[in-house]
Amino acid sequence: MKKIVSSLISTALLTLSAGNAYAEWYEVTGTSTIVSSEKAARIYALEDAVYKAVDFSGADIGSLSTLAPMLEDDKEQYQFIDSEVRHIVIDDKYVSGNQMVVKARIDIYPTAKACHKEQYKKTIGVAMFDIVDPQQAVMGQIYKLGEDYSAVIDKQLAARSYSFVSVGTTRYEINKRQPERIKMIADDLGAQYIVTGAIKDLTATIDAGGLLTEDRINRQFAMDMAIFDGKTGHEIFQHTYREIAQWPFAKTSKVDTKSARFWTSTYGEMMQRVSRNIMLDLEAEISCKMTLPEVVATYGNKSDHRSWSRTWRTSWRQTSSMAHWFLH
Repeated sequence: MKKIVSSLISTALLTLSAGNAYAEWYEVTGTSTIVSSEKAARIYALEDAVYKAVDFSGADIGSLSTLAPMLEDDKEQYQFIDSEVRHIVIDDKYVSGNQMVVKARIDIYPTAKACHKEQYKKTIGVAMFDIVDPQQAVMGQIYKLGEDYSAVIDKQLAARSYSFVSVGTTRYEINKRQPERIKMIADDLGAQYIVTGAIKDLTATIDAGGLLTEDRINRQFAMDMAIFDGKTGHEIFQHTYREIAQWPFAKTSKVDTKSARFWTSTYGEMMQRVSRNIMLDLEAEISCKMTLPEVVATYGNKSDHRSWSRTWRTSWRQTSSMAHWFLH
């Protein structure tokens, strides 16, 4: 059982015209590192709590992208319609060290309408993320951040996605002006979709400390993410993400972006949160696209339709993958 949900506290029976279904209340705790403000950290902690409850319940995680903007209002209770998340009650919120903690009770009514419950999983590959301006990677010498981040996103999809099967990463460049090349890369991977991105801002600002305090470094992280259809080579979705987090390493140190030390830092945790948002946006945007079967082999005498059968697959190869969270 997943440990992210602290306890199941009650179950309520709902009676519908089509039959009986269960709405379940979950008690969860969400956390977020405080960087720019406690208000922003509260939003991230609440999003974390809602994600944990929805993921544990088996409801449609793709719906979280539409709920996130509604959680920005600082309220004690939230109610939603046309959503599997029906009700959120904030029981407590407090600061512990540099962490914002939000404890909430969340009422979830899973339905059988989620696309991941109706269709085959779609295969997806991850192309290497580029750093647009390598000069911005000088602090920390994090020149391989794009390559390592593509591996993190691949693992996020493999471990957490409901609608996609990860088929791995590729170092080939994805250029939307070359759709035929994209189709060949997708075919080599066995991917119905390819996700790629460009990291465009890694600049930092330094708040000078006092006599007894050290300088505080806050570093930007902005990137453009794009999804390409492997059968047509065309871009079908694009989104920009921008965050800021404390850079806890010395200005002159060399940082290993494959290490757990980096990915458990305040900056690494922020990037992991962005990778989860990417996965949720993919669930929301393309999980419901139709996946068609394809004949890959025939057996027996084709002249007698009763003596041969077909082996079907989805539009691309179905594969399974296992992932460890960190890159080391």
